[in-house]
Amino acid sequence: MNELLETLKEACSPAQWNEAVQLARHGAVSGESHDEDEYVLRVSKDHGKICYTVSLWPDYPDWNCECPDSGEACAHVAAAAIALNQAKKRGRELPSSYKDEATIAYRFTRGDKGLCFQRVLVKEGQDLPFGYSLASLINGDVQGPSVMATKGDLKVDGVLNYRMRASAADPTMMRAEEAELLLALTDCREITLDGSPVRCSGEAVKPIAAVTYHPEGAMLILRKDESITEEFSNGFALVDDVLRVVTDGGLSRSELSQLEAGRVFAKSKVPGLMSTIVPRLRKSIKVIVDEKAAPKALKLTPTIRLETELRGRALSVLATLVYGEPPIARIDGDRMVPLKEGSVPLRNRRAEERVERTL
Repeated sequence: MNELLETLKEACSPAQWNEAVQLARHGAVSGESHDEDEYVLRVSKDHGKICYTVSLWPDYPDWNCECPDSGEACAHVAAAAIALNQAKKRGRELPSSYKDEATIAYRFTRGDKGLCFQRVLVKEGQDLPFGYSLASLINGDVQGPSVMATKGDLKVDGVLNYRMRASAADPTMMRAEEAELLLALTDCREITLDGSPVRCSGEAVKPIAAVTYHPEGAMLILRKDESITEEFSNGFALVDDVLRVVTDGGLSRSELSQLEAGRVFAKSKVPGLMSTIVPRLRKSIKVIVDEKAAPKALKLTPTIRLETELRGRALSVLATLVYGEPPIARIDGDRMVPLKEGSVPLRNRRAEERVERTL
């Protein structure tokens, strides 16, 4: 701790260090969690109800604060380090604010119809209903306990404003369109699912398609996402310990139905599958290709190939649009004809049009 404190004192201006001492002295620092390397603490902003989350790594030494200060160090980091050092001298792992403050937590539960959500205030180890706006509480528009709120808590509050109720004693069912709530929760720490810690992500779980072997050629079919630990009926999934929304990846119901049933391509149609359909799908979802089921798709530039033949005194010239040198496929009208087994080019129709205009 001594090395961290000395490094921070050198990095702070005298005014910052003086502010840090005052913050630590007036109970503005509260410990949140720690492991072997990292300590996470909250520091109240201007002795108010908004706080910044600070991370300290004493052994390196290094630190991070979510405040907008762009300097090497800030008063919040220094205050956290001072308070942590004082706590350790008293035999405690983390400092605690002497103020009677509550923290905000987010509770997900498994319901009969899917994933449920509730925001609560935690005070003295007890969950209290929190059915009003955090902004209203901070501004004094409603009565409530003093609370240490983070930037992440304010983001969540902005998302939740539309669903606020005077009574929020029970969890409410999540809706698939509330994916923005999970995105806002990425900056929050106090999140549980039926009592177990989880995290949230704004990254959606999308369908996965696979090109597999079929006796007639190849099959394009949906494949189960093995990374999903648990899926909820109202459009959410648990991936390891991260809650994410489940989407259709922008595919239509018809496309999803075809993929669920499986679509078979004859051997003569497989090149078209690999050069046109798979690249289009990959713009929306992940596609896995079994190398034994389909030829490898190559990114090549189309060119014009001229073939000449002398017929008596006349010279015959045939122009064909091809991919590769030597060519591995040619374009006949709107159809791609493979000229070599084992690989096909990815079709680039715009490039084909440009090449044709130069002919």
